[in-house]
Amino acid sequence: MHNLSWIESPANSQREISPAESALKETFTAAQKIAYSLVCASNQLCRLESPDVTDCAALIRVAFHKPEKEKANAVKAAQLEVLHRQVNYISTRAYYAQHAEEWQTIRPILVAQLEAVAIPQAEQNPRHDTRVDTDLCLNCQAVVDLIEGCDIAVNEANRRHYSRPTQKHAETAFQKAIEALTSEVTDRSFLMNVRLGVHSRHSSEILRDAPVDKVSSTDLPAEYVKCAALNAAREAFERAFTWDNTTRCRDFNETTRGTFNDTQMSESLLAASDLAAMQRIEERRDEKLREYGRNWRAMRSLVDTFQTLYVKVAELLAEALAEAAAIEDVNMRCRAQNLCLFAARRLKENLRFVRDCDRYVGDSSHNYGDISAALGRSHKTLVERLKSKELQRPSNRYREEPYMG
Repeated sequence: MHNLSWIESPANSQREISPAESALKETFTAAQKIAYSLVCASNQLCRLESPDVTDCAALIRVAFHKPEKEKANAVKAAQLEVLHRQVNYISTRAYYAQHAEEWQTIRPILVAQLEAVAIPQAEQNPRHDTRVDTDLCLNCQAVVDLIEGCDIAVNEANRRHYSRPTQKHAETAFQKAIEALTSEVTDRSFLMNVRLGVHSRHSSEILRDAPVDKVSSTDLPAEYVKCAALNAAREAFERAFTWDNTTRCRDFNETTRGTFNDTQMSESLLAASDLAAMQRIEERRDEKLREYGRNWRAMRSLVDTFQTLYVKVAELLAEALAEAAAIEDVNMRCRAQNLCLFAARRLKENLRFVRDCDRYVGDSSHNYGDISAALGRSHKTLVERLKSKELQRPSNRYREEPYMG
């Protein structure tokens, strides 16, 4: 329903597009974006593990009746599972409520504009005249399908309405998650651990205690400056930290492993019979060193960007949490805090992968001196060519074409 495109009238059509039809098209296009998010949020809410107090208590009871040796650990694990269920429910409900509110705002507008277009179309075609505007009828039906599909999504989500005790316990758990996150983020060692963490191969994970495993994202009006800055920084990090870029880092590690074999080149140099052969070997070695150095610099710059953007999100998290806590409107405060939890979730999930990219690329300290020396020799040769005006004359070198047989 949210994938259907608006059918445009043919270029040679004599029918004039009315303002009402143009308005309906514009609203339909906007509603499609809301519909996609609404259906995703509804599906996510319907698939959640139940936060109902009876279901959660059942987990604790099962753990409590474990054998004595396992009881303590089982109860702790059950309590953590209950906490995750409750936090995820409030987080997903805030995510859904945002899109449901947008749908409830645009729905009456969409229906009114549909009536303004469809009813005159029907009145212009008496029963004895079977000719109708096919494109317009299909467009109107697409609008109806969108409305009905969204209504189904809303009804399905509303069926997941729990009792007041369940809501209260879940809201308390959500607040505990915010307090745990705030406690970790405002700790004096947090930013130091983040900065060290993106460079270290063995550092402990950040946000160990904050239950942020499955929280959903929410949006906020631009007036909440700190939260908007946090969300923008997170989006900037994730635009850079894509699957393609992380794969490039891994591929660099895989493909460059055998690109430069200094032992093999050294053996060739020792076996060379004359100075000309030695010079060719050294030139080939310098060429490979320059190529490796260029590729390494590009990958190192990419990883440095990952690390800088990652730390930026961590730096903005504390300010966003403080701004969210000061919001008076309960629903908006929940959305703002949920945005902070989602940013924390992404920080926690991506730390290992950032460290992996840093490890794949490395610092190139093992042959940096060789690369620097090769670049120095290359630059010296370039200066000599420039002074001799050699580059001002066209080169007589030619491209070697493969033999086609």
